[in-house]
Amino acid sequence: MAMIYDSGEVRRAARTVRSSMERITSGAQPKLRSIRSSLGENMEGATADALNKRLYDLDADIARIVSALNALNRTLLKFADEIDAADAKIKASMQ
Repeated sequence: MAMIYDSGEVRRAARTVRSSMERITSGAQPKLRSIRSSLGENMEGATADALNKRLYDLDADIARIVSALNALNRTLLKFADEIDAADAKIKASMQ
């Protein structure tokens, strides 16, 4: 069974990934940083230190996720370009 690749669908998937990445960077990251900032002013002691560490760790986790989504988006777009190039090459060879 032959596999049919659709560069448009691959680009659609890339847009979905990019949209998810943008929602994270515009929503979750600023909110997390705002929480961390407001808690830092009002809390002291070991519990505050542990919470702040966890919030910094969570921020780093989010940054890694955003980076991975960005890499996936670039890879999908490159794959779509390669599909288009292969399709053009096949069409040219048939003429």
